[in-house]
Amino acid sequence: MSSRLTYILVQRDNGRQYYVNALREASTVISVSIALAIIDWRKFLLYFYIPHFFAQWAIVGMNMLQHDGCDVVDYHEQRKNYNGSRNFVGSWLNYLTFNNGYHSIHHLYPKMHWSRLPTEHLKQIKPHIHPQLDQQNIATYILDAFIYPGIRMRYDGRP
Repeated sequence: MSSRLTYILVQRDNGRQYYVNALREASTVISVSIALAIIDWRKFLLYFYIPHFFAQWAIVGMNMLQHDGCDVVDYHEQRKNYNGSRNFVGSWLNYLTFNNGYHSIHHLYPKMHWSRLPTEHLKQIKPHIHPQLDQQNIATYILDAFIYPGIRMRYDGRP
């Protein structure tokens, strides 16, 4: 949380619109949360807070898996860093997450519609990316990296 707040404050200090947008979003979420909790706190917990908590946990967890052991991206460089994130290209995960598994193309084009990500990944990312960063299945990746053999390594095999 503190790193997100620091990022938002840096955006404010640089005079970027992101700060205003983040402030509006936070104000809206907090206001709606308070209103819903006042109306019926049990339904608020069941239908709003708990789903939001688990959705945020899943998004952050998936994002960690997509970046763990990848190259660190220097956003000041003009070149494209194809090995800056891992992709989970299996159909089930991408069906459930609106193609969130195609993460490298998302880094290059964050505003691209989710339906175009698989096609653009094949055209623009796959020819350049290290083969280990295109994983078919997130479950087998988790099994290999954290259970058996349970050795977390960089995508190129270095510890």
